[in-house]
Amino acid sequence: MTADKLLKGGFALIESIIEPDLSQYCQDLGLLPGKKVQLLHKAPFGGPMAFQLGNTTISLRKDEAKNIKVRALAGEEN
Repeated sequence: MTADKLLKGGFALIESIIEPDLSQYCQDLGLLPGKKVQLLHKAPFGGPMAFQLGNTTISLRKDEAKNIKVRALAGEEN
């Protein structure tokens, strides 16, 4: 699954960055394979998405989030 498919409040582990051109940008933000993220907010009509990564909130366009392969973590609260 990709990060844009997460439900609000959902947790996931980043598995890989699909688009090579986006890889360096994600690395600069700390979005690395093995890191846990939580979807905090999804703007309507395909707008930006806010993810919690550690103590940092990161905003991504939906098109960027579509290129981040994640594995959802069921029943995760923190």
